[in-house]
Amino acid sequence: MRLATWVWRGACVLALGCGSNDDGSGAGGSAGSSGSGGSSGSGGSSGAAAQQVSLTGFELYQGVRRVLMADGDPITTGVSIVGGRPALARIFYDAPTTSGQDVTAELTLGAGSPITVTSAISTGSDVADLGSTFNVEVPAKQLAAGSVSYSIRLSDDEGATVAEFGQAGDASFTVAADGGVMRLILVPIQYDFAGGRTPAVDAVLQSRIRDDIFKFYPLSEVEISVSAPLAVTTELTPAGGGWSEVLIQMTRFREADGVAPDSFHLGIFEPTDAEAEWCRMGCLTALTSAPGNFTPSSQAGVHVVYRDSPTELGGFARVLGFNQGLQAAPCPASGQADPDFPHRGGLIGAWGYDLIDKELKDLTHADLTGRCTPVWISDYHYEKVFDRWQQIAAALP
Repeated sequence: MRLATWVWRGACVLALGCGSNDDGSGAGGSAGSSGSGGSSGSGGSSGAAAQQVSLTGFELYQGVRRVLMADGDPITTGVSIVGGRPALARIFYDAPTTSGQDVTAELTLGAGSPITVTSAISTGSDVADLGSTFNVEVPAKQLAAGSVSYSIRLSDDEGATVAEFGQAGDASFTVAADGGVMRLILVPIQYDFAGGRTPAVDAVLQSRIRDDIFKFYPLSEVEISVSAPLAVTTELTPAGGGWSEVLIQMTRFREADGVAPDSFHLGIFEPTDAEAEWCRMGCLTALTSAPGNFTPSSQAGVHVVYRDSPTELGGFARVLGFNQGLQAAPCPASGQADPDFPHRGGLIGAWGYDLIDKELKDLTHADLTGRCTPVWISDYHYEKVFDRWQQIAAALP
């Protein structure tokens, strides 16, 4: 069992040069889909578009790509679809001779009202191009745990059906349990060794931390509260001196709070006036307990934050991930990396999507637990965090 995980800021490696053999479809995971139906291909009888457009795929993105239908066939493997979490639905099509015509896509989930989007179509869809697919933002409330039926209809500018899938009511997918709510308690560290320096944990910083965690992990929500400051008299050094003592102090602070198992205490620490002063030659930026199995009392960590130098993408999520039992991805290769990590070079292995910034993450991204950039989360670690949160949910009173 690892007792703690250190997060060091120093030289990073570009993941672009690591290479990958994965196709990015997100194979692996535990949730499935059942059934298919309707017709994939051209349908209806009005206009040139009605003769030339065919449906070729349907995918959901809650952070990591999950393919549900490809070329009319249901796909039953991939990362879990998380209840109570919003998603981007992408509808793929082929239209080799009708580029530029307006087509409306209508997506119906369960008994909900259809969600529609109209777009000028191109010759076909490409996973790497958001502009080449019909993109439907699915509210969290439409993804409740259980089986969800779905249907897709494309229509031309006269309302005639162009293509459809699932109209017979036999296309569906399974939504796993709710992702759960992470209750993050931010603890401003009053650094008495440096004259009582205490960071301001205002709404801007809280939003930054909330977004950084929510976009990466299969959670329904991240709730943030701020505790009273915690006085620390121990000297902390960029090389790691004093950090273990402060982590122990933070763990005891959590125990004294008597909070529920789904909460995490994160000490926020600003040791100097500027980050450049703290991090001249590389520096420790975070430390967290890292138990092999879920242990409520161990859900605590410490993180350096500077107002004028935002933490790199995934910094807060990385600390939470290590605490939830993740091990480092092998980018660069290391004897301390997870020996079971499935993707060569520590890359993510499946396309990702940032629900906050609305950006695709391609296969050159490295898993956030490694030291390569740019970062996103792999399907492997996404599923591991989801499994851990199911353990936490089971431990709630």
